[in-house]
Amino acid sequence: MNLYPPHFQEIGVPGYWFGPTLGVASLLGFFSSKYAYLMERFLGVKWAVLFATLAPGVFYIVLFLSGRAAAIPLVIVSFGIMQMQKPIFLDYINRKIGTEIRATVLSLISTIPGLYVALMGLAVGALADTSTRRTFLFMGAIITLGALFMRINESHVE
Repeated sequence: MNLYPPHFQEIGVPGYWFGPTLGVASLLGFFSSKYAYLMERFLGVKWAVLFATLAPGVFYIVLFLSGRAAAIPLVIVSFGIMQMQKPIFLDYINRKIGTEIRATVLSLISTIPGLYVALMGLAVGALADTSTRRTFLFMGAIITLGALFMRINESHVE
């Protein structure tokens, strides 16, 4: 979310559009998080996890490719889809982890995004100083490749 205001500025979207964009994106995020189970029911666990992981990367790449006219709808939809990740992942993880160690494992898992942000934040911040568009391409490529090469397979799904 931190890159969207400078991105708007870089591509010529007036800054006053960020507030309404964030409001609509948050509303979509609320509903996508609340109804993420429907995506899992429709696609199945394997494909829902892949979609929830792959979609943000694809949206970041599209943000790199797109111009000013598409920026607001892309930010809204990408933010909304990203909010779907947590319930889908937590459901998947809860199915895989035994009750006796679940709290410990979930605590450890919750530290991973912070570690990722701490490490990748340095590279992303340095790149964002030169171009938010290239930053979106970089992040999109990392996320997309990670989603494709580290996805779950049928043996992971009960």
